[in-house]
Amino acid sequence: MHQPDRLSHRPMRRGLVLGAMLVAVAAAGCTRLFVDTPPKSVVFFNAFSAELDAPAQGVIREFAADARTAPTRRVTVLGYADAAGSPDANRMLSALRAKVVADALVTQGIAPNRISQRPRGATDTDPGIESRRVEIELGR
Repeated sequence: MHQPDRLSHRPMRRGLVLGAMLVAVAAAGCTRLFVDTPPKSVVFFNAFSAELDAPAQGVIREFAADARTAPTRRVTVLGYADAAGSPDANRMLSALRAKVVADALVTQGIAPNRISQRPRGATDTDPGIESRRVEIELGR
């Protein structure tokens, strides 16, 4: 009677064990990243606009849902503009964008006293949509 070679099954078993360990480590890493890194979302705007389109409203809705689960954490809203236009106009536009997003968060159930707005004016980097944004951060 032929006995199966026990050594031939070890590499497969070892691979399964290592795979399971990697999945466990990856899952733990994801949880750790979420705990250590405050949630952050970005809302993009068209040029010279502070109007929220449907994708922007979706981002705000999702962020607000996360923020409602942590009612003691502060929300920071950072408004930006691209370099087109004067510095004063860009500062005003970045402030308006931050206000529009903050108002939308309040509409979604976030208390106004949790929200701080910070207009940043024009960015020095990308002149495109990456500069025309509002970053929303949930503090620790």
